[in-house]
Amino acid sequence: MQDTDLRQVAGLLTLGILLPAWLMLGFLDWRHHRRTNIEFTSGWRESILHLLMVGQAGAAVLAGLFLEINASILCLIIVA
Repeated sequence: MQDTDLRQVAGLLTLGILLPAWLMLGFLDWRHHRRTNIEFTSGWRESILHLLMVGQAGAAVLAGLFLEINASILCLIIVA
């Protein structure tokens, strides 16, 4: 696989699959919280959960920004 092919696959994966999925899941999370009145039903556990999710997404974004994109980095991003 040539470098250009890998870049096209990475771009398609990121912009065509991961970003829309991330946005959809974020919207569903917001809708769920709005429906369950999060301001009255949740506490510090919910905050910790969201901090962990942001850290997980942040690890994938930072890996994509600062590391050379190869198969192992793509696997890390997909897993995260």
